[in-house]
Amino acid sequence: MQSRPDWQPTLETLACCYGALNRWDDARRCVAQMSGLPRPAGDALAPLKDRNPSWRDQMTDLLWTARRSEEPDVDS
Repeated sequence: MQSRPDWQPTLETLACCYGALNRWDDARRCVAQMSGLPRPAGDALAPLKDRNPSWRDQMTDLLWTARRSEEPDVDS
């Protein structure tokens, strides 16, 4: 984060790490920061995801959970 605090892959990785540690408030904060940033050309994490599909799937699930928990509860 010190080197590239505004680079989306950094925040994506950090959000996944926080989610894996069950630190959802921190994961949501990272996801919120990502939404305000321009998408970089290409996916810097794609080679890692392609080589390890289970890691890709886990990242997808963690990011989905963080994004989902960011949405307001419509039942309240």
